Amino acid sequence: MEVLGNLSMLAILRLQDNACEEKELRFGPERFKGLTSLELVNWWWSLESVKFEVGATPKLKVLLVANCWQINDGGFSGIETLSTLKEVSLLGYNYDQTYTEFKEQLQKQLGMNKNKPNLSIL
Repeated sequence: MEVLGNLSMLAILRLQDNACEEKELRFGPERFKGLTSLELVNWWWSLESVKFEVGATPKLKVLLVANCWQINDGGFSGIETLSTLKEVSLLGYNYDQTYTEFKEQLQKQLGMNKNKPNLSIL
């Protein structure tokens, strides 16, 4: 992730099928400067949280999270600081109470974002 974070022209990043073994993906300050779209797809068992530190991903507009079932309620720390975020889409999160609580927590976090990004459940 550190190497990818330094690629200033990287606009779209799709991490799929347990792309790395970390339980937390951390987007640090001054990283992923050109990233506009982030897709986290099919991290069935390992990914538990995603942290956006202040100053990270300054151009991020779209976040897609599909079948990352281990992400918990505090799973998107710092999402409220993403000043250009417009859309968050969840795929595969529509069937039980645990995921209802997760979606409610995410909606609260997005409500604190000045852009009021749209949350879509696909």
